[in-house]
Amino acid sequence: MIIMDISEFHKFREVILTSPPVIGQDLSLLFLYWVIASLPWILGFHFIPFDSVDAFYPQSRFVVNSFRQGDWPWWNPYQFSGVPVFGDPQGMIFSLHTIAGVFLGPYYTLYAFDLVTLLYPLMGGIAIYGLGCTRGVPRAWLLAAALVFMLGGVATSR
Repeated sequence: MIIMDISEFHKFREVILTSPPVIGQDLSLLFLYWVIASLPWILGFHFIPFDSVDAFYPQSRFVVNSFRQGDWPWWNPYQFSGVPVFGDPQGMIFSLHTIAGVFLGPYYTLYAFDLVTLLYPLMGGIAIYGLGCTRGVPRAWLLAAALVFMLGGVATSR
């Protein structure tokens, strides 16, 4: 059994809480955790359910198809008896999904949609890490905040 003196514990705690970030290692670690957490979707074993499949993917697909055909997607007549696209924040017109769909063309499937959706928590976690680095936040807190955001990505499905 290892017994640590209280002064040694405080020294260890200070090293953990005040160590400067090692950006390359930390980003690699965040990416590894993201891959592990997203693995069932990356491998195609699962799809993001509910609103993603029922509402957001069809809307995104309509916007992508409109752009690829040279049309402006102002109004989607195929969903819910018609919905506005341009003025609706959930219209998917100004999202990473639209850019990916335009580039992928006919290969823009529900699987590709899910992969792009899973990139959002990764990008948010990296952004939180970067913002914390510029503010001098200790390394342990940076990693914890980024991981909480990334692994709490269930909230992005709503």
